[in-house]
Amino acid sequence: MLGKIAFFVGSIISDYPAKTTRAIFENAKGKFNLDVFFSIGANGESYFHGESDKKVIHIPHLKNYTGIIIEPDSFCGQTVYEELVKKIEEEATCPVVSLRYRDDRFYNVLVDDYGAMECMVKHFIEVHKFKKICHMTGRLELLDARQRLDSYLNTMAKYNLPVTEHMIFEGNYWTDRGEAAVDWFLGNEGDSMPEAIVCANDY
Repeated sequence: MLGKIAFFVGSIISDYPAKTTRAIFENAKGKFNLDVFFSIGANGESYFHGESDKKVIHIPHLKNYTGIIIEPDSFCGQTVYEELVKKIEEEATCPVVSLRYRDDRFYNVLVDDYGAMECMVKHFIEVHKFKKICHMTGRLELLDARQRLDSYLNTMAKYNLPVTEHMIFEGNYWTDRGEAAVDWFLGNEGDSMPEAIVCANDY
């Protein structure tokens, strides 16, 4: 009899969670039965999307699973994630794997956020000879967003390039902050146009 894995992810309409889900399905074939729990709708910090995420995480009985995979940064805010963790701690007796988000209560599969951002900023400096490179962060309560910001700041400092107040904008890993970010980068009268804007993620 095949074991059962529960995969908790936010909206799979977004590109990255959709690809993650597809990859997990492919790798589970013939090895595990896979149940995917997700909300339908656009990502973003909205009350209704957050409530949708919360309802989804309470559907399964976690004691019935031999493994759990979670993608915390795809949920709508930290409160949804902490509610899921509370449920896991109360019900689950199996291994739990967290994707892209460090949580020492579980196993973690992480990427080199610092190195990736360093490569991007160095590319603009060394290949394109840019000096005014702005940065749009992710949600700064997330470790990966902070690591990407630190990498941007340290790389700019390594090349002796100044970073002023209007060169960093705090985003939320979603498209609804794009217009405000551009207004911020152009908001200081007399400032020159950015030569590049390096965002913490594709959206």
